[in-house]
Amino acid sequence: MSHLPKMDRMGSCDPYAMVIVAEPPQRFQTAVRKGTYNARFDDVFDLVLGSAREEIVIRVMDWDLVGDDESVGSVHVPASELAPGRLPMHKDLPLIGPGGGPVMGKDGKQTVVSLEFEEGPA
Repeated sequence: MSHLPKMDRMGSCDPYAMVIVAEPPQRFQTAVRKGTYNARFDDVFDLVLGSAREEIVIRVMDWDLVGDDESVGSVHVPASELAPGRLPMHKDLPLIGPGGGPVMGKDGKQTVVSLEFEEGPA
């Protein structure tokens, strides 16, 4: 994740990511990376995709010590793009904010989420 925005008045960004698949229901979460505008997550999640119509949603959140965590934005990856024979795959996707527009980082560049996909054992 690169070019994250300043989310807190007195700090920078404390990002973490949630990975969500609707069917079958699956939810995973990374650890929080405190005080950064460029976060690296090396987490590996095994996802089961029910059909090509499914999508993987990666929701980026900003952790807050007080109050609710804030949504930074999300990316959506259609399962149809992850068909066997097309993996492994690297994707750099623009983060889309809660209002539907692109998320811009503190450095003025568009926030990007980098993802790696590979096929698991059968």
